[in-house]
Amino acid sequence: MPLELHIGGPASASLARQVAFIVRAEELGFAGVGIADHVEYGHDVYVTLALAAAQTSKVELYPAITNPVTRHPFVLASLANSLAELAPGRVKLAIGPGDTGVVQAGLKPATLHELRRAVEAIQRLLRGEAVRFGAGEERRLIEPVEPAPPIAVAASGPRALEMAAEVGDEAMLTVGVDPRIIEAVAVHLARGAEKAGRSVHELPVTYYTIVSIDPDGEAARERVYPILRQWLGQGMFRVGLGALGVESPTQAQAAELSQDTLAQMCGLLSIAGTPEQVRERFGQLAGDGVRRGFCMALGDEASHLRDLAEELHRLSARELHVADDERRYAVEAQVPTLLELPQHRLHVAGAAKGLVERCPLDARCLGDLTDDAKLTDVLPVLPVGDVEGVAQLGGPARLPGVDDRLQGFERVRRPRRALHVDEPGIEGARAEVVG
Repeated sequence: MPLELHIGGPASASLARQVAFIVRAEELGFAGVGIADHVEYGHDVYVTLALAAAQTSKVELYPAITNPVTRHPFVLASLANSLAELAPGRVKLAIGPGDTGVVQAGLKPATLHELRRAVEAIQRLLRGEAVRFGAGEERRLIEPVEPAPPIAVAASGPRALEMAAEVGDEAMLTVGVDPRIIEAVAVHLARGAEKAGRSVHELPVTYYTIVSIDPDGEAARERVYPILRQWLGQGMFRVGLGALGVESPTQAQAAELSQDTLAQMCGLLSIAGTPEQVRERFGQLAGDGVRRGFCMALGDEASHLRDLAEELHRLSARELHVADDERRYAVEAQVPTLLELPQHRLHVAGAAKGLVERCPLDARCLGDLTDDAKLTDVLPVLPVGDVEGVAQLGGPARLPGVDDRLQGFERVRRPRRALHVDEPGIEGARAEVVG
């Protein structure tokens, strides 16, 4: 199963640039975009998300991450309900105890008990149930949206992990990305899910991860060190470090960590390096059973984050395979869903430098194709040798094995260019969906 990627947006940018970033992230195929709920930049995350909801149609939108301290649970329920009305089925509320925004307001982060009570109250309100706050009367949302937006609970410590799995509709974890960490985390999540009488396999889990990419791998890692120091000092990786047999440092100890120690922790707790190294880490994550990742791409400027988003999208592309059948080639891939996909490009590169072009593939109207659908259902088998003929595959050609399933659906537009073959020898070639 491919790794579903979400990305953090540039909270420090203007509202217009934040919205433009979200629109571009949807075009690139990211599954979701989260914006930090920080007050110091003078831009409210819920205004950003509301504006983005009007300009997008597929991408999931959410604060990453809000808190029940600077925003009362009743207010959060109303905000989530409002966004769900604007973007039905693609909004969630990611909530944690609060850090930067809370501290800057001169307040303390919520305790685990307070966070749990807030989550449960918000869930009840979104379901249309009445909730009493303080000594007042019970109150409810008058017009709750259906279905209610899910609540993703942010967690990093052992008790928080179990609570997230017990009461959350999703768990969003800041724990690290080493396979030993993922195994240890699974134990805590299973305990929490058991308390709620459900299987842990029913719980969506997102790994919130720092990502830094640079042609100079060392430069990419060095950008991670300051935030690693900060998060280690806040105790955010206790479960992960415990799984590695390392004691969690105090804030003072974290500030004194050597470059060598930070370099080692960077590889265990974040994804940083050259494009090739980052690509390899994404592949390892998927192999370790991670299904959803949130990329906190480092950078202050929206343009820089947009560049990182483009790179992340390219690096996380799903691999396809090119098969040779007596000078006829078919592009095959297991695709989770071809219905309602945005515009995609097919990028093909081979050991013999055979297939090099990128082509647009519009697969938005494929009706009821199943999860087992293959791109051979979309692209016909292509002859090699007649390059112009391959390149001009537009028009009403039939879609082998698919036409009968498209009754009642809009006509599928063919790609104007399919594959450009530079050389007939393409043994060992591979292809990737990159856009």
